[in-house]
Amino acid sequence: LCNRVPGACVAAHWIDWSGEERTAPNLVSQSSGQETVQTYILHSFAIRLHPQHSVLCGVQVTERPHHLDGKVVLYVTLASDPLVKASTGLAELAADCQRVMARVGEDSR
Repeated sequence: LCNRVPGACVAAHWIDWSGEERTAPNLVSQSSGQETVQTYILHSFAIRLHPQHSVLCGVQVTERPHHLDGKVVLYVTLASDPLVKASTGLAELAADCQRVMARVGEDSR
């Protein structure tokens, strides 16, 4: 989870198999930070502001893409983020995503 929201923390809360959201977050990403969690296919998460708990979105891991070594990188950003608005923004985000995946390394499972 890469947090590009200035001045805000973002948390990922696991939603268990019964559909109940865990109250304690699995991870909290500080502003301009990144955090990782190992998960399995069909795990679901609520992405929330932390500690306010406002829901930003929900995510379900539906596959581990083989061409990305099984990694999924989620960016939380504002529509006004200069990188998103720039014509080269997507290429820069893709390059940053590659750096994140390299830092995370191989899945130990």
